[in-house]
Amino acid sequence: MKTIFVLVSLLFVYPLFAQSDKLLGRWVLDFALTEDNSLVPLDHPYFSNEVIYEISPNKMKISAFTFDTKYIGDNEIDLGHMKLSYTFNESYLTVVEKDTKIKLYFLKRDDFVKKYPEFEEKRILSEGRELYVANMLSKLVFDNGTIDPNSCITNGASLLKKKTSKNYFMKAAFILDQHNQISNIVVSNIEEDDIRQQVIKSIQRCGKFYKNYTGKDLLVTLPFNFFKMYEFFNPEAKRVYRAYQQGEEWFGNSEFEKAIFEYEKGIDTKIDIERYGNVFYDDYIIHLGIAYLATNQKEKAASTFRKLGDETNFKIRNYLRFYCQS
Repeated sequence: MKTIFVLVSLLFVYPLFAQSDKLLGRWVLDFALTEDNSLVPLDHPYFSNEVIYEISPNKMKISAFTFDTKYIGDNEIDLGHMKLSYTFNESYLTVVEKDTKIKLYFLKRDDFVKKYPEFEEKRILSEGRELYVANMLSKLVFDNGTIDPNSCITNGASLLKKKTSKNYFMKAAFILDQHNQISNIVVSNIEEDDIRQQVIKSIQRCGKFYKNYTGKDLLVTLPFNFFKMYEFFNPEAKRVYRAYQQGEEWFGNSEFEKAIFEYEKGIDTKIDIERYGNVFYDDYIIHLGIAYLATNQKEKAASTFRKLGDETNFKIRNYLRFYCQS
């Protein structure tokens, strides 16, 4: 009787795992469509954004968040706080969040890079050594459960951690070779030698969590940005931030020409994009670019978006590829 029960259980479980096995791996959002198969609106968060699913048998990581995962039937994923329905269409995984009609089209990491080779790691030479610059799609894993590399390094450097409540910006760079060994650690934007040395030691300790599956020696760069909102703005950043705020009042009401008039008051001011980008500057540039597109100024839109980079920047890539091609 026990044997029969086990066999019956396997008959029910096997199709589920056979279906879910196809799901396993790293999926990268390519584009999103509405119910009528049009591109989502320009200001929709899925229009152009870095969304990566990492799916394993019992867990699913969406960007920086990991969720317990259950597979229901042959087309639904239960994450606890929400459910996803999915289908496969050739190389694409199409996902719809419950109670929405937006269809998200994902490609497996390798298929994505094959289709968009600009996401291959860039090759550089450093002191006669061949290196490749790691990016968000590199086959590189930081396997430390719940925390990211920056948190691991900060937690292991008590002197640096004291800086997190103040305005502070630094960068760390190191080589992670194909055998998972870290070397050539450089910490910049730090005047205090004791903090620098502590950060270097913390990077070395955290290095054991890195797994490099690229078969290449990688150059890894990590920015650390600690700040109190607005208090750490220099005069130039304050000028741009004011223009951003004034433009937002009109942008939110789709008054795009008035928004452009306010936004443009800060566009020629030079500020440190690395430091202020995720604080407000990225949104400022993207909203100005959208306002240009809404008023049929495609050339201005393209040059504006490119202030943030090229098609390898997920925040702007779909604006460039769908609306700003010459």
